[in-house]
Amino acid sequence: MTSIARDESGVPLQALGLTGTSVRVAISGTSASATLADAGTTVVRLVADTACFVRVAATATATTAAYLPAGVVEYFAVDPGQAVHVIGTSGFLYVTETS
Repeated sequence: MTSIARDESGVPLQALGLTGTSVRVAISGTSASATLADAGTTVVRLVADTACFVRVAATATATTAAYLPAGVVEYFAVDPGQAVHVIGTSGFLYVTETS
């Protein structure tokens, strides 16, 4: 059983646990993918050093995707078998698995 983090008053904190798995994906003009290492991952944390488009799906394409501005941290829900796909100009997307 996992205990819930609490503040000094005992109030539960809304937080996600990091599984420790993090990958860096090169962003280019063609779609690139990050396959999730842990089948139990339910949420991914994404941040990129350049503006790009991201998609969480089983299919390997990011052509119809959500805009992710540079330096903005976003969280996306994932299902088993899905991967993170990215397309942009040049830079890196950092994908961290959480639960």
